[in-house]
Amino acid sequence: MLDLRRQYVGIRDEVLAAIARVCDSQSFILGPEVEALEREIAALTGAVDAVGCSSGTEALWLALVAAGVKPGDSVITTAFSFFASASAIVRAGATPIFVDVEPGTLNLDPALVERRLRAQPSENLRAVLPVHLYGQCADMDAFDRIAQEFGVAIVEDAAQAIGAAWNGRGAGSLGKAAAFSFYPTKNLSAYGDAGIVTTTSPSMAEHMRQLRNHGSPRRYYHHEFGWNGRMDGIQAAVLRVKLDHIANWNRSRQQHAATYDHLFAATGLTSTQDASSAPVRLLALVFSPRVADARIREALALAIDRSAMHNVLLQRQGEISGALLPQWLSGYAFLFPTAADLGRARQLAGGARPMALGVSDPALRPIAERIALNARDATLRVSVTAQPENTDARLVELRIASSEPAKALAGLAAALGLPEPGRADTPEQAYTAERGMLEGFRVIPLIHLPDVYGVAAGVKGAPGVTPLGEWRFENLWLDGSRP
Repeated sequence: MLDLRRQYVGIRDEVLAAIARVCDSQSFILGPEVEALEREIAALTGAVDAVGCSSGTEALWLALVAAGVKPGDSVITTAFSFFASASAIVRAGATPIFVDVEPGTLNLDPALVERRLRAQPSENLRAVLPVHLYGQCADMDAFDRIAQEFGVAIVEDAAQAIGAAWNGRGAGSLGKAAAFSFYPTKNLSAYGDAGIVTTTSPSMAEHMRQLRNHGSPRRYYHHEFGWNGRMDGIQAAVLRVKLDHIANWNRSRQQHAATYDHLFAATGLTSTQDASSAPVRLLALVFSPRVADARIREALALAIDRSAMHNVLLQRQGEISGALLPQWLSGYAFLFPTAADLGRARQLAGGARPMALGVSDPALRPIAERIALNARDATLRVSVTAQPENTDARLVELRIASSEPAKALAGLAAALGLPEPGRADTPEQAYTAERGMLEGFRVIPLIHLPDVYGVAAGVKGAPGVTPLGEWRFENLWLDGSRP
């Protein structure tokens, strides 16, 4: 049981003074306390605006409707969450589509979401609703890429995640809108029901303020059917008191969680290797079915100069430090083509038509342009476009959250649109599964942090000598003693 009295004892005088302030003002519904809380929550999360409402469930409905969800639409969400995640979708008139979670985090798996979208494209899919379960953010970089590629809105269910962050950005600023709950058991809790929606869109904030007040922008003028979803002034006043303490309270929770993690791992009850708070990244070139000739794909694989990419990445050092290949920056594993490689590439590429390479992330465009430049050495004509749809190939940056080979390979295959790999319970099976994923050069892995499998980076032969035609994942992921 959660003993709410323990927290109350420490802030009793502050809370009673705040409640008295509302009683003295006689502003009980919305009003200055709610407006002040909205500004403070927006500042905390990094959002553009915030809209206070009557509950976390109401916040979900407001966020979905303002994001454009309407009757007949569908919304992808997790099957592992409180009932309100799905019921808010139904209340908006849409149909929830449940997708499974990542085993390590129990958050909605973006690789499986992407696989579902590619396998069953739907014209009426309006949004994806990831839940930041237990205060741990879902992989919002991956969901952002899904939003850009498939044109869907990302709405965060951040009911348990006030004060959480993903790569330095606050929960509540990571999607189009985010719903928070202030139910008494939450880490930032009211003395009753309350919620808030944050958004990066001023127009959405204006719409949600109208929706929470019977669709009325001003008294007795109703532009649409809304709801009575307003926040009480007393709840806002209590929340503003607690907001001053939330950073310390969250820090204390994290310390307690770390103690549990250590004790559970020490007794062998759990492993600390199932998930990573800083997932490994993989840069890869993914061909579309339009490039049906495997010889063309292999020609480009042979021509790519990874040592040049190394230099490009060094220019992004401030951004990638600690996240992307820190121990590879010596250049040891950045292979570059030999004269023989380029000779074979030119033979394979004979008569190839021009190709378009799509890259939606501006930070990756210098690498895409370097690939296009390398392609000339193989007599291939490659142009770079910021629109990855309907292109011959895409440059993508993926995350691998699991340190278990089977889970890592399955997630990688799902994200790349490849068939599910075979068993990978042993290093030998992982070796075979990796090779199978790369048959035919439909995917060209570019740069990768190898210690996801707990093995050292080992390349067969000296840098620049290994023929890229024989280059596979296992060349980088296997230790030097493996034949």
